[in-house]
Amino acid sequence: MSNGRAFHDGAVSGGITRREVHRMLAAAGVATATFGVPTVGRAATTMNFVGWQGYDTPLTAGGFMEANDLTLQTTYVSTNEEIATKVRGGAAGTIDIGTPEIKYIQLWVRQGVCEPIDMSQLSNYGQLIPFFANQELLKVDGEQYGAPFTWGTQPMMYRPDLVTETPTSWLDVLKPEYKGKVVMVGSHMGNIMVWGKVVTGAEIPSWMTPAQLTETIDFLIMIKKEHARAYATSFGEMADILARGDAVISTLGWEPVAKWAAEKGAKVAMTYPVEGTTGFLDTYIVPKDAPNYDQALAAIDNALSVQAQLGIASELGQGIVNQDAVDQLAEAERAAYPYDDLVNLADRAKFYPFPPIEDDGVHATYQMILDEWERFKRA
Repeated sequence: MSNGRAFHDGAVSGGITRREVHRMLAAAGVATATFGVPTVGRAATTMNFVGWQGYDTPLTAGGFMEANDLTLQTTYVSTNEEIATKVRGGAAGTIDIGTPEIKYIQLWVRQGVCEPIDMSQLSNYGQLIPFFANQELLKVDGEQYGAPFTWGTQPMMYRPDLVTETPTSWLDVLKPEYKGKVVMVGSHMGNIMVWGKVVTGAEIPSWMTPAQLTETIDFLIMIKKEHARAYATSFGEMADILARGDAVISTLGWEPVAKWAAEKGAKVAMTYPVEGTTGFLDTYIVPKDAPNYDQALAAIDNALSVQAQLGIASELGQGIVNQDAVDQLAEAERAAYPYDDLVNLADRAKFYPFPPIEDDGVHATYQMILDEWERFKRA
């Protein structure tokens, strides 16, 4: 992971995304080696994958493709929107598997991007932790359209040896003793979904009013100008800043930051502030008119298997959803995520729907969020 430390929330990031982790791993040949799959050879059926680099390897875990006389042809993306564009554009009817974050699914169903999933073909789904498996954002009108396979949250990161006391609120970054020692990081959606609730009290911060959105960005600009040491370009850079002690507390975080800082000899801890936070839950979908529907579901089921899930944890450093795999994690990998307290995770880390695309006269649109985030970056 040390070569690809990046923003979480590649779903809608305004800069480098956590998917840089996957790209860097793949460039180094790590992901392929992890799952033990030889290079692609001749196969009777070619399946087409369009998604984040690194998310293709769980599909092939344990030599699944060779065992089933399949080849996986990959097209990598840098934004989730690219997947939908390809499904509805020139590649329509040729793509078998995509990898959106959960907030996209209901929007994409309305746009005709996804096929319903025949859940009877996912034999490993019963091993999934209910909190992830039963998310309502995976469904439309009672039918399921996404299969979750990896996750993470955005906790507050801090240096326990350099703070006066364990922080309990996001607003602790405003304490006088931390002035000039705060590090900011993250994308527009990550910051909006955390700080929109803190600043305005919005229950669904991805569906704020324009006035609430402006208030949130104004508040973040205030932190940036008056309290922050730096706005990091990635979570990896934030880990470096915390490890050096240049900052001692963050306005956003991601679980792997603690590991990266430890590699530099510094202890960084994480906490879930009382106001709560957000998370990401990445999924596999079968795009509309997929030519190899049954094979796609078989590959997705393989990605939910214990072997594939253990690979996600060990090499991508991300959370996994298969409880049987969680039970087999190495101690350090298990300690990196709150697996032992997932019952309470729902109260602390929410998965929010995608912002409205069209202006309904009440809520801030996604374009408004993008525009306001540009204002924050310019400030």
